[in-house]
Amino acid sequence: MKINFNSFTSNSKGAELFRQKTNAKSTNFNALQQNPCERTNTLPPAYFHPSFQGKNPKNQLSKFLDYIIANPNDINGKLKKAKHIDFKRIFESMITPENCIGKGHADMYRISDKYCFKKHRSLDLRVGDVNVIKKPLFNNLKKWYKAEVMIGNITIFRNANPDGKVICAGVSNNPILTSEMKRIYNETYLPRCENIPQEAFDDLALDFKTLNKVQNHPDFPQKSYAFDTVNPNNFLLTSDSIRIVDDIELEDGQNINNLASMLNVFLLKYNYHNKVGYADETLLEPRKKILKKCLLACEKAEIPLPEDQSNIKFSFSLAGLPNKWQLIEKKINELQGEIPNIEKRITLLDEYFDSL
Repeated sequence: MKINFNSFTSNSKGAELFRQKTNAKSTNFNALQQNPCERTNTLPPAYFHPSFQGKNPKNQLSKFLDYIIANPNDINGKLKKAKHIDFKRIFESMITPENCIGKGHADMYRISDKYCFKKHRSLDLRVGDVNVIKKPLFNNLKKWYKAEVMIGNITIFRNANPDGKVICAGVSNNPILTSEMKRIYNETYLPRCENIPQEAFDDLALDFKTLNKVQNHPDFPQKSYAFDTVNPNNFLLTSDSIRIVDDIELEDGQNINNLASMLNVFLLKYNYHNKVGYADETLLEPRKKILKKCLLACEKAEIPLPEDQSNIKFSFSLAGLPNKWQLIEKKINELQGEIPNIEKRITLLDEYFDSL
């Protein structure tokens, strides 16, 4: 079970609501009073009326965000000086097809090269308190483009797609025909992913390892922090790097950012709703390359193998290597026991994988 904490605080009515709704599938924790997400300084909605007087409201908004992120204790003072902010009008003006940089249950819209914001399709924009989001536990993550600011129910993120050339893992959650989804996956996603250098997967695995080491939340000691790997669209691909977006969640277990969850992103899902369920001989080579990159990256980061290995076994089948995972797992255990040098182990594992 996953838990998000959209409005839960340990000493609030939200806590009681949470206890009453233990079957909730998942939650964010942007308003959690305990680290990693701490709300700072709010402003009554009375300040949200006039509009920016500058020629470029988006640019003015971006500068405003720069300031309050750098100076979270002066949000009220900054807003009192900038009395010409009509957040609702500015955000509404940016909700256009041309300005959309990502689609799903919530759509992402560009503010500037540095920032973008999330608009849930089922919710109207609501301006209100301004909060800088602090997540100090996650400061060492290198590839995560985190949420920075909340303005009412509008979440503002670092922009992981400033030039519009980034694609998501899998296929965007747009409602399209299955045949079109498979075409995009085969012709756009797989070629991009198979050609991303090994170093990008290595960097991603280091973030997986770093997140595994973050101390569990004191209210949920049996759970661990995890990237949302259920939806592959939360992982974005440039030509030479991988970026992570959206919230970090709590899940049952330990070391849950691992090879199985990484393969779920890059090989097993089209998007949140659709699983890859077929083996295609024309796709064996790109899938095999992606599988090997994930495998080597997780082994190089020394991430323990998960107890549930069903994702791994199915990934080997999709890559045309059915029943080979057992051999790989045996080789990994042998190398770990015999060769202390990690670089040498990776070289030998790489060679062994190619021999299968």
